[in-house]
Amino acid sequence: MSRRSFSISLAVAALVLALGAAGYAAWLRYGQPKRLNVVILTVESFRADFVRPDVTPNLLAAAESGVRFTGHRTISAWTAPNVISVLTGTDPFAQGVHAQRQSVPPEWKVPLETLADAGWRVTGLQSFMQIDTFRGLGLAIEPGEEPVPWLERQAGAATPFVLWHHYLPTHLPYRPSAAFMPDLAALLPPATRPPGSAWRR
Repeated sequence: MSRRSFSISLAVAALVLALGAAGYAAWLRYGQPKRLNVVILTVESFRADFVRPDVTPNLLAAAESGVRFTGHRTISAWTAPNVISVLTGTDPFAQGVHAQRQSVPPEWKVPLETLADAGWRVTGLQSFMQIDTFRGLGLAIEPGEEPVPWLERQAGAATPFVLWHHYLPTHLPYRPSAAFMPDLAALLPPATRPPGSAWRR
């Protein structure tokens, strides 16, 4: 091999290495799928028609940068099966949760467990999440934490996270306005009505 052809071979090899290194650097920066943080926010006893600008401006503002599902329907009159459906994609007949102390089958591999296996930190912060009903959902519960400070501490963390938070203050007490409160006494048979013209609220 001549000196000239040897020099050309070295130049080609160096070019290939440079292109390979550049391609690898680009793959590291752009090619790997970004592991997003996920916040699952559920709300207790909340009507969909209350999600409007004068009631939930921040929630709607956040939804503008995401995807909204407006065709969702409840699958149960009880909170737990609905929440489990959101976290597993199953209905009560599949999940088997119809009453307290029931939970998803222990042999199930649920989506949150799959994310945990792939490196996500999957957690909930509320003590009620430790009850039997929510066992087997793949959550590592850290009770006693408030969501906003917890989220602030995760800024810049190398490990992506999935946080489920269930907003409870909308549950009780439930006091509808007078326009929506029926006269309960008038619904009773006359002989059983309490004294007075109206039910005391």
